[in-house]
Amino acid sequence: MRKFYAFCIFIALCASAVAKEYTFASLAAISGSGVTIKDGEYVFGPTSDEEITLDGGGLTVSGSELTIADGNTLRIADGDVVKFAADARLCVNGDIMAEVENGATLTATDEDAAQTAQGIRVFCDKAQCRFSNVTFEFIGISFGSPQGSLTLDNCQFKNHNGRLSNNAVNFTAVGSGNAITECLFTGSYGGCVATGANTPVGITISHCEFTGNGTSERLLPAINLTCSGDNDIVITDNSVIGRAVVTRAGGIALSNLLSMDFTNTCTVSRNVVKDNSYGITITGGGNVSVCDNEICDNHFIANPMSGGSGINITNPYGTTTAVVSGNTITGHYWGITVIGANEVNCGKTADPLAADYNPGNNTFSNNGNGDAEYARCDLANNGTATLYAQGNTWSVAQQTPELIETCVYHKADNPSLGEVIFIPASDGAGVESIVRDISAPDSPRYNLLGQPVGPDSRGIVISNGKKHLVRD
Repeated sequence: MRKFYAFCIFIALCASAVAKEYTFASLAAISGSGVTIKDGEYVFGPTSDEEITLDGGGLTVSGSELTIADGNTLRIADGDVVKFAADARLCVNGDIMAEVENGATLTATDEDAAQTAQGIRVFCDKAQCRFSNVTFEFIGISFGSPQGSLTLDNCQFKNHNGRLSNNAVNFTAVGSGNAITECLFTGSYGGCVATGANTPVGITISHCEFTGNGTSERLLPAINLTCSGDNDIVITDNSVIGRAVVTRAGGIALSNLLSMDFTNTCTVSRNVVKDNSYGITITGGGNVSVCDNEICDNHFIANPMSGGSGINITNPYGTTTAVVSGNTITGHYWGITVIGANEVNCGKTADPLAADYNPGNNTFSNNGNGDAEYARCDLANNGTATLYAQGNTWSVAQQTPELIETCVYHKADNPSLGEVIFIPASDGAGVESIVRDISAPDSPRYNLLGQPVGPDSRGIVISNGKKHLVRD
């Protein structure tokens, strides 16, 4: 009986040793943790030259890094202000909970630290990370938990410095169940939300604002996700606004650069994407739907041969399935460019009961560049497959075959290319008014697919029997 009793005590002690919960207040009470309190705010900056272990193994301090051991939890309290010193990095090999009601702020100690402070790195098998109403200044999050998930709700990421990774929120492990909702990303050095080429994740990004990012001028879009695997990607109801200066920073990128297997679907819908070097790009194999987006003026790149497409779909292996419908595409060097992808459907209207039926309903205007051959270019088919693009409104005065031909680049221009089937076009009714506020704001609103939309929906909206192009 004694041995059994002693064994039970041993188990209880072990359990307590691996299930600790920390706050910044409790970390500040542990000498050597690197967390101190100054003027009611927490200053985080470990400086130990040697690796030391604290709190019975719960914490490890090495250089400018504090690590919270696997199985433990860090909880950020309502009202916490935590200032990261130069090069400081917090590693949480467990859970991190920051679901606060009135806000918390993670920032840098001073101007020098704003350039070098790193942020929060999460790396363990089953991490659960929850952030609500938290402001991140200069620092970012790197999340790698194959059986865990990251959720961000109503958070702000301002002026991310690119030290922890090129992106403010970076995923480093395959996973699912991630969500970013109603967040603001502004002034980031590089991208905002990204995954590695070999680390696809299931994620929903919705009702977020991305504005003025890519200050490093690197080839990094605001949203950059790998679209292979079996976890769906949903990017919907966001605003992705660039800096309207010559840059290489793009809007939304979905890619499968390693030609990995995929059974998932990727949906990009009801977003406003404007003032970037390109709008939406899809590279490599994937099942992608690009519907009901307002894609405008994504031409801010020095060379039209290097970018400037509203939508670009590239796949030399022909394994992309893409449906493009209901988008407004205006003010680009190229409206839609398709390079080598075989199954791209921009409108296929012959049989409404067919599995590949697509009403089209894309509206093009003012797309083209200085090259005489592409002075008008709503759609360029640079592959060999036939591409259907029926039911669309093209940037010509009348929707006739002869006039539409002037803004489509395909087999008729180069016999080695595939044909674009663009007839029948739309009925030519066009857009009847361009407004931000519809005259009867309480009237029901629908998109071009006849689906109900909310009062804040942008793009082409049908209300009171008329089409309206709703902009900012």
